[in-house]
Amino acid sequence: MLPAEIRFTIYQHVLSQQHDHSRPIDIHSISPLYRPRHTYLTKIDTSLLLTCRLVYVEAHQIPLRSATHHFRYLGSTSWLYNGDIWLHHMTSQRGAQLYHLHDNLVALKPSNFTKFLLSHLRWRKITWTICAYLLPPLLAELKERQRLVSTLASLTLPASCQEVNLEFETREDLLPDWPGLEEQIGLCRGLELGRRDGSVLERDDACAVRYTWKGSGHARWGTSEDGVWKEKMRYCTTRLCWRARVPRREYASYDFLDCLNVEGDGEGVVESVKRLDG
Repeated sequence: MLPAEIRFTIYQHVLSQQHDHSRPIDIHSISPLYRPRHTYLTKIDTSLLLTCRLVYVEAHQIPLRSATHHFRYLGSTSWLYNGDIWLHHMTSQRGAQLYHLHDNLVALKPSNFTKFLLSHLRWRKITWTICAYLLPPLLAELKERQRLVSTLASLTLPASCQEVNLEFETREDLLPDWPGLEEQIGLCRGLELGRRDGSVLERDDACAVRYTWKGSGHARWGTSEDGVWKEKMRYCTTRLCWRARVPRREYASYDFLDCLNVEGDGEGVVESVKRLDG
């Protein structure tokens, strides 16, 4: 029998979530499905767990510990996520194994941030990407943008959460539609994010970046606008990060997908990456 360390290395490579290069994502998806490091669908092959009891006992946590769960990316019919979601019914035992929640938002009500922050879902990493609008926001949503800092300050994160990323996405033709964007980013950078055990996540400027990338010029989110201004459109995304004072390997060692790694983009989607000043 192979030594335990070698067995575990094999388990990680076989059972961790990976990009499925046989299923590319079309750039002209009407949703935020296509973006840097999101140009292929993902897969987890769990057939190895069926080989014997020893393998199952040693490796059954890896699929969930490696998985990034993407939500609100399928277009206008799914972004609200009304009704039951399978995560709501996950057992506490499985919920304790969760790794990364990556949620794409166009509506910024507090309930859209807290929908998956249930007590039995012990996320280790959370990312919210605030996606670009095609049309100027309604007045009510503009007010939610202005209240974004207080919304984030009121959140109670799982005690298990070690990292939070917040992305502000704009499109080159929509930048004037987001008044006070830089002010919002500056205010959010002044926050500490509270966890359920009373501790806080502090801002980590070493992980804060601004990157530009090329995506579709088509209407996104299934809006009523059918016109195409450009075949491709430049997007600019600013990412802020908050982290606990623990090494990233303690919670991200199974993350072979690494869906936020724009600096390691090998797909030709990212144009530039710039670190934000501290």
